[in-house]
Amino acid sequence: MNRILLTGCSGFLGRYVGTRLADTYDVLGTYLTADVSSLDFETVKVDLLNPPFPRLLEYDPDALVHCAALTDVDECERNPGRAVRLNVDATEHVASLAAETGARLLYVSTDSVFDGSRGWWAETDSPDPVNVYGETKLDGERTAARLNDDTVVARTNFFGWNGAGRGSLAEWMIETLASGDRLPGFEDAFFTPLFAGDLATSLEALLVRDDTGVVHLGSRDRMSKYEFAREVAEVFELDSSSVAPVEMSSVDLDAPRGNDLSLDTARAETVLGRRMPDIRTGLERMRRERQ
Repeated sequence: MNRILLTGCSGFLGRYVGTRLADTYDVLGTYLTADVSSLDFETVKVDLLNPPFPRLLEYDPDALVHCAALTDVDECERNPGRAVRLNVDATEHVASLAAETGARLLYVSTDSVFDGSRGWWAETDSPDPVNVYGETKLDGERTAARLNDDTVVARTNFFGWNGAGRGSLAEWMIETLASGDRLPGFEDAFFTPLFAGDLATSLEALLVRDDTGVVHLGSRDRMSKYEFAREVAEVFELDSSSVAPVEMSSVDLDAPRGNDLSLDTARAETVLGRRMPDIRTGLERMRRERQ
């Protein structure tokens, strides 16, 4: 494996993945509108909704990592047509390109494909999304697998520094706490988020293995978003007493959310041959990135 095509290289996760892969591989990243001047690998402007893609075919990738997506859960709910175009139609074009060039396809999905009625979701559990975002990402999973036999789907939830503009959940928490404002944290919303740097490392490892199908990539421990906010406060040496427990029903959100989207990462640990990190370790790594 030498040449890797990365979609969504200007996005939150795409920047982490591209930076990681560029240390070892020839990387070509696609973007549409965002500034990519700070990236240290080759990029090309491509509208993934408008094939054919002569430059990408010419590149002839050995593997394709599909990070491009509409990930704003509430925006997907407000504009489902746009969500379908970006999360399903674009994935169809990307998967077709991978099949045409014989590339391994790594599709980045989400824990939101589950309904959240219980926790520790395994790859063998049946998805049942409760919002448009989860529905379109699940449709993207199925489209990718249908069009390319050599496809691995990585379901995840991640945190880190979003260099693409809109602040991440962890960044919002840090900024709110640093300003001295009250920080609401959902005490009835559970997840297993993974530091984006650790996620990029895991995705790289999946690229060079023969495994296909679905793999859950998350931290090995489960927290409520209230508990996560308190961990953020402690790691970044901010006032954890400003974190206030609230229930999701107390906030007016456009899209419904599942209460418990924690992922069982047993298969990931078997495939990768190592334990997944815990959330605290990930937050400490996040802090070191800015020290």
